[in-house]
Amino acid sequence: MTIARVPSTYVTSLPRTPNLKAVRYEENVYTLSDDWFIREDIVVGRHSMEYVLVSRYGIFALLPQKRSGVVHQQGDQIFVNNDRQSHAIQNAWHATQALEQAVGTKVYPVLVYRELSPKSQETAAVAGRRGYTAEAAEQPEQTHWKVQGTLLTSWEHLTETLGTFSHKVFSWTEASQFARQIRRLSQ
Repeated sequence: MTIARVPSTYVTSLPRTPNLKAVRYEENVYTLSDDWFIREDIVVGRHSMEYVLVSRYGIFALLPQKRSGVVHQQGDQIFVNNDRQSHAIQNAWHATQALEQAVGTKVYPVLVYRELSPKSQETAAVAGRRGYTAEAAEQPEQTHWKVQGTLLTSWEHLTETLGTFSHKVFSWTEASQFARQIRRLSQ
């Protein structure tokens, strides 16, 4: 005598909860205003850039970095968690040079980290106890650094950092033409 196994068809009445997607830092790029064209996965030669942003303020190649931590700058060198970032800066420079040759205009390299904080970040209470003036204690937190022509910022402060570029370089027509030209590089 053979016993057949029948799969269970029992269905619970409780709805299944969807798997919660982990927060992606990169999603901050989509909070930019409509004045920005966002191009993804651009490959020029052997260099790839996850995001290229085009606006009237210029063309920005975003090169995401996996690390995060405390930043400090010594002259023309910058360190994240005491690791010198010269290799990342050099790679960013080479990638933007290739993109500049492809589009025929200046491209700004931007290294974007998960989270960055300045080396000497003190609360106002601690600064006051050490004898600093209230003005010094209330200075705004540094959100971006510029080293060797490369901008460094975090995903959280990307919109704010790009907002520091207030000089319009292109007309709206030129910006849209560059955006179309860069889109062709991703195809």
